[in-house]
Amino acid sequence: MSETKLSALQKAEYRRNGYLRLQNILSNEKIAEVEQQASQIFYEQIKYLNGLDLIEKHNDTIYSRMKILFSLDRDRYLSCLRVIARLYSLQTLMTDPAICEIVKDMGLNLPVMQSRTIFHVMSNHLKFPNGYFGFDVHQDWPSLQSSLDMVTVWIPLVDVSVDNFPLEVIPGSHLKGFLGGVKTEHLHQIDPNEYQDSDFVPLAANKGDVIFMSAFSLHRSAIRPHSNELRLAASGRYENALEQNVIANSYPYCQQNIVKRDLIIENFPTKEQVLAVFNSGEKEEFT
Repeated sequence: MSETKLSALQKAEYRRNGYLRLQNILSNEKIAEVEQQASQIFYEQIKYLNGLDLIEKHNDTIYSRMKILFSLDRDRYLSCLRVIARLYSLQTLMTDPAICEIVKDMGLNLPVMQSRTIFHVMSNHLKFPNGYFGFDVHQDWPSLQSSLDMVTVWIPLVDVSVDNFPLEVIPGSHLKGFLGGVKTEHLHQIDPNEYQDSDFVPLAANKGDVIFMSAFSLHRSAIRPHSNELRLAASGRYENALEQNVIANSYPYCQQNIVKRDLIIENFPTKEQVLAVFNSGEKEEFT
């Protein structure tokens, strides 16, 4: 992995373009751990649904497992995506010391992560009708409304070429500041008069690379309707607790965490099910 201190030229490039791609700063072993654990989660659901024979009929990869579960039970497939986003291995990847040092070198004196890590999946074979398939042109700042020097960290978990749903960014667009836009369910959709399709630059990135981007940069996921590839990525947002505006505004927080108090599964768990967890291995320990 490369040195995690930014050069003067790299800092200038970030200030000018609003993004910076750094190559080979994350361990491939750590990325492989995330993939292995994610693949295991899909496997366990396929096994639960008695679909292991389907795995045997395919070249067994995480992509094939995702497609199998997608065909068997889309609700369970979505549940897998949600739990993968919370994997400890993915959280530690997003807070890797190399990333933290670079963010500090960009001027975020006291980094804060107020949003959860997001797990991104793009594939034409895993597409929900009228569902998420990459966000349209947007800025990340409205989703947090925190420090003005907020940095989005985008990590490819597979090699992402320009043909495999790359992140697309408009260089220098962060200098326009907050553009607002039309509020949709997931974002502020930017007025098309603010950009042209020809303005976007696709960012190829391999495993081990990281893209750092201003929260005000206009960006989107490229759509590749004829691609048979799978793009897996993760993103997180770093904010600066010492930025003067965020101090003056008393650390605004616009996201909501809601706890569902009703039981999701009725009559679960029973006393016997709880005891089974704590009694497992008891004989081995005391014989």
